[in-house]
Amino acid sequence: RRSRGPALPDWLGERRSNAEPTTVAPVALLDLRSEHARSPRSARFQGKPAGGPEDAAGSLQAYSMSGTTSVEADGRSEPLVDVCIPAYKRPGYIVEAIASVKAQTFERWRLTISDDGPGGEEVGAAVAPFLSDERIRYLPTWQRIGEMLNWTRCLELSEARYVALLHDDDRWHPSFLERRVAVLEAHPECGFVFSGTNRIDHEGRSLGTWSPPVTERVYSSREFARLLLEANV
Repeated sequence: RRSRGPALPDWLGERRSNAEPTTVAPVALLDLRSEHARSPRSARFQGKPAGGPEDAAGSLQAYSMSGTTSVEADGRSEPLVDVCIPAYKRPGYIVEAIASVKAQTFERWRLTISDDGPGGEEVGAAVAPFLSDERIRYLPTWQRIGEMLNWTRCLELSEARYVALLHDDDRWHPSFLERRVAVLEAHPECGFVFSGTNRIDHEGRSLGTWSPPVTERVYSSREFARLLLEANV
């Protein structure tokens, strides 16, 4: 069993350090600390607006979290979160990504793997053992459409209240969804939640953590836009 590095708080996440930065969609979005991430890009948790109040600028607000909130299960079984993995030729890492979703303490999720290409092959073979779980589906695009269109496809395939995008080379801690759903449910005025992350190498060894230069609270859209521009949050 390979080493995972030092023990991490359950609100931290891991991201691999060898991928390119990404852009984000303007609809509710979550950069998650409970993820194990293998790239310098931000993990995204995109939620559909809950219809709550807006800030003075007329747009959704953002919430910076440090991992202090939890949510109680209510016994309902319908998915509250559509988890989407836009996949492309990383069969080894995607097994870890899927396993981290199955390990979530929050169980009202549905997972869609959108494989950018004809399907089958190595990614399809890696995903196959998980398809006995009725919450998981594998949907290849049948032809190469590129990363951005694959992300868009993931959102279009989603029907739940919240949408979480998990990159195929990253992974989540077990309380990842539970804590973030709790924040979004408690703050319907927020379009997304963001936080820091833990970076790991290709073998899962910790390369250190990254935290945004903010405190835990609700930020207006204007404040968040300033953070994007000045602090590269």
